Amino acid sequence: MHSINELREQVESLRTTIQGLAAEIIGEVKCHLEESQKVPRRKRYLLSREHSDSTGSSSIYFSASTGHIQTDAESKGGYTTANAESDYDRECYKESKEEDEVSSETVKLPRKDSLDLGVKDEGTLAFDTVSEEEFANLLRQANQLHEGDRKEKVVGFQLLHRNKLLYDDRSDFLWRLARICSDMCEITEHAEEKKFYALEGKLEAETVLQKGDSTAECHQWFAVLCGIFP
Repeated sequence: MHSINELREQVESLRTTIQGLAAEIIGEVKCHLEESQKVPRRKRYLLSREHSDSTGSSSIYFSASTGHIQTDAESKGGYTTANAESDYDRECYKESKEEDEVSSETVKLPRKDSLDLGVKDEGTLAFDTVSEEEFANLLRQANQLHEGDRKEKVVGFQLLHRNKLLYDDRSDFLWRLARICSDMCEITEHAEEKKFYALEGKLEAETVLQKGDSTAECHQWFAVLCGIFP
């Protein structure tokens, strides 16, 4: 239970850190997207206004230099042209505003998803990064190393011991850990080391039995370890 509580505290700390980083990154991305999308549109709008103004100025300059006097029809046509350009400017501004609103909504979407980091159940969070396929591969390796020589048995003990925090609630993992502890008792020559491995193996096997697991292998290795160190 102590190791499980420590693992949960570490997971909670990591989750808090990830949430903070996610919020910071999303804020930076939002600012960057807004700036990169708004600046070109403003330039485009300004250019359209400049184009309209320059066209009108050129028309006035041309009329003045030639001394041509506009008729009512021409004046009306000139008004229509200016009015059309004004409508075009308004359309550009409206389009730019609508695209800004869409871009803002697009940037907001990831924020909701990022907040879902804290929704997962704490009981299963520890196994999120470890697939069942990897766990099955670990058990196969443990079985192979159990059948090996002295060096392979030592490697098998180290392998299972390193993964104990991840799988300390999996019966098929714990009885294999008890089995490799029995192997270590056989290959060690020092009484204190033999006692250490026997006690650890008995503890792991007893944990499985207390859960009501009736696995034959667990009963077998618990009995073997009790025979080594009553």
